Amino acid sequence: MADIAGGLVIVALSVYFYIRTLSFPVITGYEKMGGEFWPRFTLVGIIFMAIIVMIDGFLKARRGMPSKGRSPEYGNTMGVAICGFIVFFFILLIPYIGFLLAAFVGMMALMSAFGERKKLVVLCYSLVMVGMIYLLFGKFLLVPLPRGVSMFGALSYYLY
Repeated sequence: MADIAGGLVIVALSVYFYIRTLSFPVITGYEKMGGEFWPRFTLVGIIFMAIIVMIDGFLKARRGMPSKGRSPEYGNTMGVAICGFIVFFFILLIPYIGFLLAAFVGMMALMSAFGERKKLVVLCYSLVMVGMIYLLFGKFLLVPLPRGVSMFGALSYYLY
């Protein structure tokens, strides 16, 4: 039942924010893909995923299966704090070592914090994810990614 209630709240909030994007001003020269495109795209994806969670919760309720609610051992405060510190240091490192290297190191640290112990899996997954982010945002969408300073800035010119 918690999945259905949570999904309804997320759908309602997403619809509200989608309606808010209808009032975004049109910027001359950007009529085809204005400032409302990515928020709407993201909100539709969120709605779609929330509906999937609600359907799953409904099917589990019909079969009498317990949903993944809070258990007595719920809450890993130390894990959340560790992930928060990793993200904090990732954000601090971006201007100095550049986005790609900071994202690679941050991804490896987060995977290790989540319990992955196979070093090859951590390395390969981090490389693939950072590579996909680079291709999508750096090459396809032409978003300028922070390059870093000193030797990291010079190195980044060879990469992108």
